[in-house]
Amino acid sequence: MSGRDLRFLKKPLSVLLTLGLGVLVGSYLSLTSAVDDFINYLLLALIFAAGVLIGYDLESSLIELRRNVSYLLLPVATTLGSITSGLLIHLITNAPLNYVLATVAGMGWYTFTGSYIAALNPYYGFIAYTSNILREVYTFLTYHVLHRRLGIKAIAAGGATTMDTTLPLIMSVGGSKAGVMAFLHGFIITLLVPVIVPALAHLNT
Repeated sequence: MSGRDLRFLKKPLSVLLTLGLGVLVGSYLSLTSAVDDFINYLLLALIFAAGVLIGYDLESSLIELRRNVSYLLLPVATTLGSITSGLLIHLITNAPLNYVLATVAGMGWYTFTGSYIAALNPYYGFIAYTSNILREVYTFLTYHVLHRRLGIKAIAAGGATTMDTTLPLIMSVGGSKAGVMAFLHGFIITLLVPVIVPALAHLNT
């Protein structure tokens, strides 16, 4: 493995090690309340910083979007890709189609998706909550690699999270232009999820 490859792996490995350290500390210390408050404030600070960087380069970012209107189709591609993956999961596992499709249609918004499906079926609500959390974790762990392979299209991996939790990560890798696209992508998907998830959850199978 070359030195360039090692440098490229530095960020995803640091994310993985940090996550592992957090799991280790959390298994021995009861800091849930304090950590929740810290995370909320830290996330707001990161989103504010991302907003400052986006605002600094907003004009050129919007010019880039006008030149590549196809970028605005990315939320549609993300939604269709998620639902297609749900169909494949249903065929492989034979799990109820409505719950599988509703779960993948959450696209990372685990609080809404998990709670909604849990009201219909606690077991599949737990699956939905866990699956959508894992999508966010997966994005944190793999975005550097995905961006290297797919460019701005890698934003799709984050689903609804690209307007908040994964936005700082996406900007750190792709810059302010990717930040603008990520925010729009996450915003549109966040509008779609409360419509699509209930519709699919009540699908007559």
